[in-house]
Amino acid sequence: MLGKLMKYDMRYMAHILPWIYLGGLGASALISTLIILAGSADYLLAGTVLFGFLFVIAVEAVAVCSAVFMMVRIYKNLFSDEGYLTFTLPVKNSAAVSSKILTGAIWTLISYAAIFIMLLLPYLALVYRIPGLVPGDILEFFRTVFSALDDSIRAYPVKTVVIIVLFILNGVAMLFYSVSLYTLCAAATHRTKKARGFASVAMFLGISFGVSIVRGIVASIVNTALFESAAMDQNPVTNTSILPFFGIFDAVVGTQMNASIANLSVSLAFSLAVIIVSWCVSVHIVNKDLNLQ
Repeated sequence: MLGKLMKYDMRYMAHILPWIYLGGLGASALISTLIILAGSADYLLAGTVLFGFLFVIAVEAVAVCSAVFMMVRIYKNLFSDEGYLTFTLPVKNSAAVSSKILTGAIWTLISYAAIFIMLLLPYLALVYRIPGLVPGDILEFFRTVFSALDDSIRAYPVKTVVIIVLFILNGVAMLFYSVSLYTLCAAATHRTKKARGFASVAMFLGISFGVSIVRGIVASIVNTALFESAAMDQNPVTNTSILPFFGIFDAVVGTQMNASIANLSVSLAFSLAVIIVSWCVSVHIVNKDLNLQ
């Protein structure tokens, strides 16, 4: 039954969201075409600045409109008058909540893909028109850096795999983060007498801001502890390596990888906590404390 609910929700959102994405991609393609057809360097520079400004607005509009439409869908279908019909369906209330979160995550992924393509097209157009946009000396610099780091990175294969896995898990978690949190906020404010929608958005913004601050503080504390510990271990006075420089260099890479693992772990822990708590509280409200009057 969850699959049928998700199919219905996907169809509902497909009435609007694809058109928003197509509009954004059309604007990106138009800007890319104008960059390619610009007649002179002056026109290219002026057009790039102007169209770049308009393009940023278009990207933000796609992201915001996509998020707002998903929020409206959650609020209207679960916690407005439409909720009377939703919760009379022969399915568990938890399935209705899960369907909104899962379909929201899918559409969030699609919106990220659309925004990525919107950003890629003008960049490729600029690279085509300005072959020296990415100077060779910069590319050579990065090649040198990566070559220098290669041995140190190979020395930490387990850490490398852990970082990749954590990065992917954080990406997946972020697909569910906003939609789960807003579902919680809509459920928590559904008894508000006036302006329920505005109350849910305000609560969403407040919690998001608070979580970001706490997550940043925790990450800063962890990073400080890691680098202070590494600095003490690699004190030139106590370092017994035959080549102290390479010992310190290797330790810096290892410490940086530890910091990356710590940061990604902190971010994932906060995201999972918000997602799980949001789902549990939302389900509890629709099962035990729902009142749409």
